Amino acid sequence: MKRRHAIMLLALMAAGYLAIWGNEPAPPAQAATLPPSTKRVPAKVTTAGAAPATVAALVPRAALMQEPASDAATDPFSTRQPPAPPPPVASKPLPPPPPVAPPLPFQFLGKKLEDGRWEIYLDAAEQTLIAHQGDTLLGRYRVDEIRPPNLQLTYLPLNQPQTLAIGQGEE
Repeated sequence: MKRRHAIMLLALMAAGYLAIWGNEPAPPAQAATLPPSTKRVPAKVTTAGAAPATVAALVPRAALMQEPASDAATDPFSTRQPPAPPPPVASKPLPPPPPVAPPLPFQFLGKKLEDGRWEIYLDAAEQTLIAHQGDTLLGRYRVDEIRPPNLQLTYLPLNQPQTLAIGQGEE
């Protein structure tokens, strides 16, 4: 066995000893076993010009233990009331928005240029319509202008213009 191994074995044994028996309390001091007449009393050591040491008076435990603050700001478990809501502001109700035309009920099916005049084929609720410029459709829409790629319609109850995309023309 090499010297290094012997040292490591010795250190391992010392660690095992300390692990098992190292937690025992220390034996009582020798001064306690001597008879009272043979106890040594240390001499007072004072230095020249130094003030004698003073011991602070004991404070009663009740004075050290203060009542906990009952302030809600420092108590994390206190219940807090939410702040009162601000008073309602008296304001005029907003006027209703102006009426808007509904979305177009038409779906573009096709178009045809015949004798220099466009003919547009539209689907409206399973009904096929043929539209020319100036026609009234479903009693609510007027065809104002047919100029590919757009068809200009007017919603008659509100007199609002609307546009339907119909694709490029083949003039």
